[in-house]
Amino acid sequence: MEERFTQEEARAIHYLSAYTAASLRETLQNTLLVPHLSAVISKPDSGLDIMINSDRTDDLSRLYRLFITVPEGLKTLKEALKTSILRRGLDINQSSELIAANVDKDKETSVNSEDRKGKGKAKASITNAEVASKWVEEVLTLKDLFDKYWKECFDTNREIVVACNEVCLLDTFMLGK
Repeated sequence: MEERFTQEEARAIHYLSAYTAASLRETLQNTLLVPHLSAVISKPDSGLDIMINSDRTDDLSRLYRLFITVPEGLKTLKEALKTSILRRGLDINQSSELIAANVDKDKETSVNSEDRKGKGKAKASITNAEVASKWVEEVLTLKDLFDKYWKECFDTNREIVVACNEVCLLDTFMLGK
């Protein structure tokens, strides 16, 4: 889409008055981009999540540059980023909860099968500590990933970092509710 805008600007400069370029760009944005903001960002095979999963920093930068040119673009991008971070955070929580449930189950089995000298309990609490440590590592890795994209792709836009940080403070994400 960015290429299409560039082509049209070149045509406008070549064939039309330089004063028409801005008007032409606005018409293109209102026709090609604005009605399709949500569709572009949520495409299952090339949308925001695929760009993040595939570490496509150039595509994310291009997406950002396109979206900030229209009034609703930044809002749409922020909401999509928040949704992506929240989903990833909830995935981390669910994974940790499953592992913790298995640890508790193993702890019960171990305590019942041993001679109740506390060996199983100590072993399980170490495992619980490892689960907690893994959860912290995964959350920090997620935060680092989005900080990287904020710096490399989103031009350290203040509104984007605030939106991303809001998600990380949600009780749903941090407390796994």
